[in-house]
Amino acid sequence: SPGIIGCITPGGWHFSMAVGRTFTGGEKLLLQGIPTDRLKLSGESEVQLGDLAGNAMSLPVINAAMLSLLSVQEYALRKKKSAKYLLPKLKDQKVNDEDE
Repeated sequence: SPGIIGCITPGGWHFSMAVGRTFTGGEKLLLQGIPTDRLKLSGESEVQLGDLAGNAMSLPVINAAMLSLLSVQEYALRKKKSAKYLLPKLKDQKVNDEDE
């Protein structure tokens, strides 16, 4: 079942209570969202696979970084066109303190 795991680092040891052992390198890659069946591996050891997983960034982290970059770029372009440009208010966000 889905759950939470700590940060996967190169050389890190993560213990699975469900199976009573540490995760293999391939399992660490899967936890990072990297499909091991689609990788072209050529005899890497489990330690090397674990290090690869520890040096990888998961897809949600990369997506968040890219979305932030694109958002800031769009904001900068609009701000450059009009110095008075403000970000739109959220629907649930209060416009001013008088609404309280």
